[in-house]
Amino acid sequence: MLLGLVGCAPSVGSYRRNAEEFIRSEQFLEQAAGRVTSRLTEATCADPASTEAGSTFGCSAADAAGVNYQIGVRIVAADEMEFEVTRA
Repeated sequence: MLLGLVGCAPSVGSYRRNAEEFIRSEQFLEQAAGRVTSRLTEATCADPASTEAGSTFGCSAADAAGVNYQIGVRIVAADEMEFEVTRA
């Protein structure tokens, strides 16, 4: 499980955008070492159904070589999300 700290995200759209940005970041690559082989260049997430802690949503991502990943995201707090990465 990876932990991402993000800016305050009061809306479902903000959580989606913050997750997409974090997934494409160098920090995500460092934390996902061993699960992700190179920086992810594409990320698309669904809006969570709620902004409440414990809510989950999914993302699809790919690296420059076209390797695809599925990423489950769980909202932990207003400024914190957990990410679970699996290769698609």
